[in-house]
Amino acid sequence: GKPGIAAIYSEFKTVLDTHIPTNTHSAVALAKIQAHFERLTAAECKFPSYVQAVILLSKLSSSMDVIAQIIGQSKIVKELKVDMIQHAVVLNWEQRNGCKTSGSNGGGSANKLSAIKRK
Repeated sequence: GKPGIAAIYSEFKTVLDTHIPTNTHSAVALAKIQAHFERLTAAECKFPSYVQAVILLSKLSSSMDVIAQIIGQSKIVKELKVDMIQHAVVLNWEQRNGCKTSGSNGGGSANKLSAIKRK
């Protein structure tokens, strides 16, 4: 059958209670939040993308304030997209932790170059 109010409340509460970590990769938490939003949509309780994006912004830790500040410069709230927030959060974590992001050659090439120069 169709999910009742209790199931919808439980899904939404889990969205609000899910923590976006700062000390581990945030992709798992972001995927979990997205899955709950999808279940809410399936239960005929769809949140517009920009509302989901604002909820994600509200869950960011103070170490990610720069993301909220940059995205907050947008003039039109309905232009906010969940994937834009998710991408910014993942990039922020990868940059803070020195991970090589897709499409970047800088870190690996510099390490190889310095190894060659030492020989």
